[in-house]
Amino acid sequence: MYRDASPMLVLLPPLQWVTAGRNSTDHPGGSCRPARWGYPGAVQSWVVIANGPWRWEPWSVELVRRAAGVVAVDGGANHLARIGVRPAAVVGDLDSISPAVRAWVGEERVVPAPDQEHTDLHKGLDYVFNR
Repeated sequence: MYRDASPMLVLLPPLQWVTAGRNSTDHPGGSCRPARWGYPGAVQSWVVIANGPWRWEPWSVELVRRAAGVVAVDGGANHLARIGVRPAAVVGDLDSISPAVRAWVGEERVVPAPDQEHTDLHKGLDYVFNR
């Protein structure tokens, strides 16, 4: 059986260990203790949620709710609906999103991408980088 090894949660750009106004990798020998995962300065984060086995944890719910933007990849919208987060867009061939979630999201946010040459995750990342 084929199993997609794609990550369910994609952060753009990737999170970094951040301390009091400095990235810990800036310190020789990494001697500074990281205060939290985050973004230094004014970097805006986007989260892409793909379909796959997933259990929401408090940290992941908070991360999604604090993101500058959220894009669902097809059935990833079903996961977002469980925590009440409406994505800015749902991208993909739309074969996995439930009809009830699609109606809840709204057709104005649905971006059909029927192309079968690329995975839905690729289409979602392409949407974020080229929007």
